[in-house]
Amino acid sequence: MATIPPGPGTPRLAASQTSDYQPLPSQGLFPLPNYRITPPRVASETPVAPAVSTPRPPTGATARQESALEVLPYEIVDYSSYSSEFYPDYIKVNQPTTGKSRWSSAANNQRQYLSLKLDRPCLLQSITFGKFTRKHVCNLKEFRILAAATENQWVEVLHSGLRDDSEPETFTVRHTLRGAGLPMPVTWIKIIPLMTYDIKFNFSVWYVELRGVRDPAVIDPLVDQYRQYCQHMALRMCLKLLHDRNPTHFDAGALLGSGEAALLPSVLDDPLVTDLHASALAGQFDHLEALLEQCEAQHLFAEYIAQAPYMARWQLIQPNSPHRPCGRGGHQLALDETRGCLYLFGGWTGTKNLCDFWAYDVRHQTWTLLSDDVSR
Repeated sequence: MATIPPGPGTPRLAASQTSDYQPLPSQGLFPLPNYRITPPRVASETPVAPAVSTPRPPTGATARQESALEVLPYEIVDYSSYSSEFYPDYIKVNQPTTGKSRWSSAANNQRQYLSLKLDRPCLLQSITFGKFTRKHVCNLKEFRILAAATENQWVEVLHSGLRDDSEPETFTVRHTLRGAGLPMPVTWIKIIPLMTYDIKFNFSVWYVELRGVRDPAVIDPLVDQYRQYCQHMALRMCLKLLHDRNPTHFDAGALLGSGEAALLPSVLDDPLVTDLHASALAGQFDHLEALLEQCEAQHLFAEYIAQAPYMARWQLIQPNSPHRPCGRGGHQLALDETRGCLYLFGGWTGTKNLCDFWAYDVRHQTWTLLSDDVSR
């Protein structure tokens, strides 16, 4: 795909993604004003010109802060697919009464995406989704927003979903790094649709508006600070690797000159993790178990646990009841652990949508039909 019809051709991005940092607390962060997010705009009943919404007139002491929160210009630089005449560039124009003024994917799998590039590094603070003039099955019931300072450092800043109505919705996005509280200027935005309101339809995005801070006087110092932070973290991880390979004879000062050694991170590991490693090598397992509990209480393993793949184990269950749900996909399941009951709602048989509601007794392995159609 060389170009994005009908707009100008643009290069494709690298598809790589990396997970978020969990850094040590840092000091001396650049003070960020407390910008206020403007409320969502109301969908117009007539087509309007591209991209444009005006914040409420600021008053009092907040005037200077609110004026800095502006619409962020962007271009579509990459996409997974598009269908028919529903081009990616159409999300830049807010035309809620025009059925074709939208991007529509050519598939409904979770590998679909749109990649946007801002005209300069900005502090993204909100994203607004416009919609069709009435509810639509292709609206995004669930989606993710990733942001990056460079093409290969994607960080999730929002995981949410739209209501199935005609009203535009504005979402505040995370604009700081977890753990460090460091403002994160970004240039790249990726929209990843996950689910529509009818699973047999492709994804549609009607209109996207980004708001944030792009004033160079505010952003440029944040960009410099973010780069220094990344360099600091890279050096810290390299030194940690060398330390772990030979902890007994590790001497950072001997590896670097005296000038560079003065710039070394003072701590390579959380002290609890360092103690944990030493206890394991010494075979002090009682102390090791107590340290593990402390680490868990302080959420030191949260990043690893979040990234660890699930190890599912499937076991065939033969229900004892004569009646049971038919085969389906796209259904919803909920487990009541207290009562030992699994609830099943709806789904898609391949030919029709289902609205039935079942309960499964885990202990007695029996299905009970609670309602054959909850819509009635």
